[in-house]
Amino acid sequence: MMDHKEILKSSKLSLTVNRVELLNILSGCKQAISEKELEVLMNGNCNRTTIYRNLNSLVDKKIIHRILSGEAIKYKMVALKMERTKKFDHVHFECKKCNTTFCMEELSVQDYKLPEGFTKLENQFIIFGICNNCCNE
Repeated sequence: MMDHKEILKSSKLSLTVNRVELLNILSGCKQAISEKELEVLMNGNCNRTTIYRNLNSLVDKKIIHRILSGEAIKYKMVALKMERTKKFDHVHFECKKCNTTFCMEELSVQDYKLPEGFTKLENQFIIFGICNNCCNE
């Protein structure tokens, strides 16, 4: 497994304290988290604009992925290994009770045939419901 500095270097991104801290936070999260949650976890060490710019750079390099959830845009770590085998286009599940967003990599997003002249960049598919933890409460 690569460390965060190696991930940034292999992606040709500058090594900055803020990027390393964002990756430390995201790699420690089991579920996707919002930009607002990231800002709180950064303890005021980084302003919102810098966080946003860094998140966009990390998404562009497929180090993290962006999830368009019902509550907010959330982010989840992707690249923990050199080969980056995690599927980028997969289904997400958002619990309407606890607002947790889960990656369901075992469920693929259908690849739709687009009309001529249209180019797909990524798929987003989210299922809203109640997670197994909240169902058992």
